Amino acid sequence: MNNGERNELIIKLKLIEIRDTKSKIIFDSNLIEIHSVGFIKEYSELNEPFNFNDIENLSDSNLKTFANKFGIDKAPGRSKSDVYINGIGVSLKSLENAPPAIINHTTRIGFENACSYCNIDIKLLDEIIEDYWYLRKYNFIKEDIHNNDINSPFKDKLNILKPILNYFLFDGSGVGLSKHRADLLLDYKSAKNIEEWQTYNRENAVDQIWNKLVFSLRSKGMPDNYPLIDSIKLDSIKKWTVFYQNKFRGALHVRTK
Repeated sequence: MNNGERNELIIKLKLIEIRDTKSKIIFDSNLIEIHSVGFIKEYSELNEPFNFNDIENLSDSNLKTFANKFGIDKAPGRSKSDVYINGIGVSLKSLENAPPAIINHTTRIGFENACSYCNIDIKLLDEIIEDYWYLRKYNFIKEDIHNNDINSPFKDKLNILKPILNYFLFDGSGVGLSKHRADLLLDYKSAKNIEEWQTYNRENAVDQIWNKLVFSLRSKGMPDNYPLIDSIKLDSIKKWTVFYQNKFRGALHVRTK
């Protein structure tokens, strides 16, 4: 398991503990008691308290075995919700290690799906990408452009990008809609320190992270045999793709910093 997968299992164990001890947490700006936590099924009750220091020191295999006793596992790959808390789908974002990606390397075809769902004209996004490449080729920006950079072609496009970013945060991926969409994001640095947990909804999530976003067009995520691909896919992907520094680069990646 990687650190993100470990952290997901550990925070789910913490949520069980909060449920079973009838503790309260701040959840979407409200102080609530957790009465239900699980995924497809409710997670089992704790038979006895456990020490989180011991849990964090378990090996990957022992941690997975321990978590499985309660019905806990990693959420499926295309699921936007990692857990359901009081019936609400929640996406868990660990901040302990690298900042989480908002959109993993996705070509224009994936954004066609997102824009169709959001009822956004993808030509508006095409114009932003065109500006990115102009600024990139003339050395006004580098591959990664932070949204607080005065030269960022994305920074003044909140009205266009917010629905698209919300789609990738809560609803689906470039492949399509998730079977388990999310309604809230839960950011945390430590599963133990629930006072530091923060939740965001569709209205405020993008606004909160807007000035922390980093955009880039990369070669990672491009079809392996590009440009020798299906002509329909090629017509779309090539609109964002530039052969730059010996690689075809046309997959948009968005992360926080």
